[in-house]
This record gives sequence, C-alpha cells and structure tokens, in this order.
Amino acid sequence: MATTIRQLRRYVQKIARKTNLSSGETKLLTDCIVGICNSGSCKVSDIVRALHNRVPFRQETRQFYDLLSDPKAEFEQLRDAWLQLSAPNANRMPFIAVDPSEFIKRYGKDFDCLATIRDASDPDKRLGNGFSSLQIDATDDLHRNLPLWQETYSTMHPQYRNLYDFVGRAMLKVLSRVGLHATWLFDRGFDAADFYRILHGLCITWGVRQLGTRNVLIGNHRTILMSDLAASLDKPHVAEVPYVDKKSHQMKSCPVRFCYTPVRLPGQSGRFFMVVITGLRSEDMILLTNKDISSVRQARCIVRAYMRRWGVEEGIRFWKQKTGVEDFRVRNWHSIRRLTFFSMLACGIQALWLLTRPAMAERLIARVKVFIKDVPFKNYRLWDGVQDALRSGA
Repeated sequence: MATTIRQLRRYVQKIARKTNLSSGETKLLTDCIVGICNSGSCKVSDIVRALHNRVPFRQETRQFYDLLSDPKAEFEQLRDAWLQLSAPNANRMPFIAVDPSEFIKRYGKDFDCLATIRDASDPDKRLGNGFSSLQIDATDDLHRNLPLWQETYSTMHPQYRNLYDFVGRAMLKVLSRVGLHATWLFDRGFDAADFYRILHGLCITWGVRQLGTRNVLIGNHRTILMSDLAASLDKPHVAEVPYVDKKSHQMKSCPVRFCYTPVRLPGQSGRFFMVVITGLRSEDMILLTNKDISSVRQARCIVRAYMRRWGVEEGIRFWKQKTGVEDFRVRNWHSIRRLTFFSMLACGIQALWLLTRPAMAERLIARVKVFIKDVPFKNYRLWDGVQDALRSGA
C-alpha cells in the first residue's frame, strides 16, 4: 500500500500545488481520493474507515464534513488545476465529448438545492429527485478516455440560468487549456438553436446528433424537415464502425452505409453538413457538423468520430460504478459538488496513469485475475488493481 499511496499522493499534490489550497485542504483532498480508491465509495464514513487512521472515527468524520462544507475552502480551483495537469495528454487526443448525467435521489428530501430531474437510466424515463452532472472527456480511436471536467449542478440553485449557458461556461474553461484542435461531440440533448449560437461563438469543430425535427434549407432556400431529407437520400458510402463484442470483449467492426449533404439552418449563419447513417438501428442516425466536408473520407471520419462519443458513456458508467458516486450522503451543496468532483479526480488520475505510466499501470492490472486477456477499455482493471494494492499494503 505504501508505494501505491505515494503515487496517488504525488499526483494529488501536483494538482494542489497549482492552487491556493491550505495544508488542511490538501490533506482532505488526498485522503478523499485515497479513500475513494480503496473503498469504492463516496460515503464519508466508508472513506474514513478505508484510511485506517488512529484518530477516533467520529472525530475524523466530523472533520471531513466540516471542511467539505466550508464555503471559504478553495476547492473550486481544482478544476482548472486538473485541466493544467491533463492538458498535454488531452491535446494529443482527437475528440472531446460532452455528456450530461444525473444522480437520482428518489427518496431524498433534505439535500440542498434538490431538483426534479428525468432519470435517463430508467426505461420509463420517470421524473424524480436528484442532481445533474456535466462530464467532458477527451478520447481517441484506441478507446482511451481522459476525464477533463466534472461539475454537479442543480436547476434549483439561485445562480443557475439554463443548461446551455452552464455548458457553454464549462466548455470555455476547458478550451482555455485543451481542445482547440479536437472535434467536439454532442448527443441529441444539445440539438437546440440556442446552443448552436453558443457553438458559433466558440469557433470549434463540432458534431451534434439530431432529433430530426428541425427544418433545414437546401438548394435555392427550399425548406424541408431534416428527417424527411434524410429518408429521401441514398446512402452509397460505407464505413467500418468499430465496436466491442459483448461476449469476447474483442474489438470488431461492422459496416454501415452513409451519405452527406450541405444544409443551412434557418436563423443561423454559415453552411453545415448533414451526415445520415443507416445500419446501426431501426431508424437513421442524423448528425450535423460545421466541418466543411469535401470528400467521402472526411465524412467517414465524422461517422467514426461520433461512435467514439458512445465510448465516453462507458467512461461515465465506470466512474459511477467504481466510485459509488450516486450514493453520496452529504447534504450540503458545497459538499455535494466537491465530493462528486473528487470522485472524478480519482478516476482521472488513474486514466492519466494509463497514458503516462503504462508500465506501472500494467503492474497494477497484473494483480487482478482476468478471464479475457486483452480488453480495449482498461480502466476497470486498473481500478481493481489499485484497490487490491491499497488493501493488501503493496
């Protein structure tokens, strides 16, 4: 455990040195990340038990609660500090995906700023109590994810304005460090005129999956519904889309057919391209991009790029499953935002090890018994290896 803890502490201190954290705040941050990696939980009681400190349990947990909820603590600086640390590697990755998520607290009552949200994981998409979260990850064709930004927010908070304003501000923070040359990828929840105006001001290359309910302009200013246009087009081009076989966990590929056409949006300046993909599901997938597509090869790159956005969803599942972040019990608004971000940092540091310390990561992965030798997404195995090392004292 001594070696593994030293490595974790070393990376946490790298982040802390870029901020104005006090020694007490740095210790809390370090203890939280080590405790989350050890326990796989975001409950303060589980984190404290995993640290095996000599301080009496109640006294230690009280210190955690008090500092996490302290409005004067400087923990908000950590987001930019993490961006500084991860920027060199993130800038070598070709895609950045923006994905909203949620923490459901169906029976919660006493949490600060508790909001009504839609449970995306529920088959019936029922409404319930909870909080929203924004995740921004860098990713590449090798199935590697690097978390860049996580921020918990609530529509009930007095400073909340709207989703697109919140997302735009977070993107500006990320763009101040990384992502200027990447293709940014968004799901259907971002198919909105207000958001396109924000994207226009950011001057980035982007692709947004479409609902299909938008009118577009083609030819001599002819207006047509996007879904009708997509259905009327032939899809003569073929792209091999990589995927992970659920039985063998091996990377395979399946052919899909696609086409692309220039369009304009009513009320929006500039020319866009609509890419229509068939063969993935029962209905066509429609993408809109501001990239100027001049060849089939460029359109094929957009198709393959958007498939990587789905890969980022695997990173979010990993974060939620391994840290137990959805089951946090802190109720103060500052504590909620800080603890959920600390859990992302725990995952982010290990993702950074996979990129920068592959030999060390492989040694930790080797501690884990596996039934399938090679998998493209190694974060689960590294997490289990780190947890085993912490618990066994390696």
